[in-house]
Amino acid sequence: MTDIEPNVPAWQGWCKKSESGKLDYVEEKVDATGAPGRSVLLGEDKSMNGHGKQKKGKKIMRLFSLAFHHFDDDMARRVLKDAVETGDGFCIFELQARNFLSFIMVSLLWPLAIVILAPIYFYNSPGRLVFTYLVPCVPFVWVFDGYISCLRTRTPAEVRTLMREAVGEDKLRDWIIRSGQETHTVPIGKLRWFMATKDDR
Repeated sequence: MTDIEPNVPAWQGWCKKSESGKLDYVEEKVDATGAPGRSVLLGEDKSMNGHGKQKKGKKIMRLFSLAFHHFDDDMARRVLKDAVETGDGFCIFELQARNFLSFIMVSLLWPLAIVILAPIYFYNSPGRLVFTYLVPCVPFVWVFDGYISCLRTRTPAEVRTLMREAVGEDKLRDWIIRSGQETHTVPIGKLRWFMATKDDR
């Protein structure tokens, strides 16, 4: 696991709980536009922490979970270029899209979730409870942020275009690209995914 703001204590716990033993992390900050070399990411370097089992055939899969829409087009191209040139695959997961149903989901489900979850997470913070229920700043900010996320989320075709612009069509000939969606909250909540993997055949 890598991140530009690594959460090492949480990662240590996840590595200990990993049944496969293949989960590992890099303690230093990692920028997705310039990830460290394969030796670091595959655990062959001392920068890794030794939690993962050293096995031949390990591959690098990058995961952008509810994150890719935060990159502007220029940064997205640089991230994709680095992923294609130094990795074996990547996945993009988003819970929203640039469509009417996503705006409905953000408008209805997020405030409901806040109202239900606020007492659980903010029970020891009277200020947060005030700004959730009495002066509903927190729900407003969450919904506004959700709308912006909907507007910034790219379609699979747009991600493919960014990939072509980043590395050229020739470098993508050995890549298998798939995309789809799964329902997470009936009837309108959809998880959208985009997956690109290098074809080793």
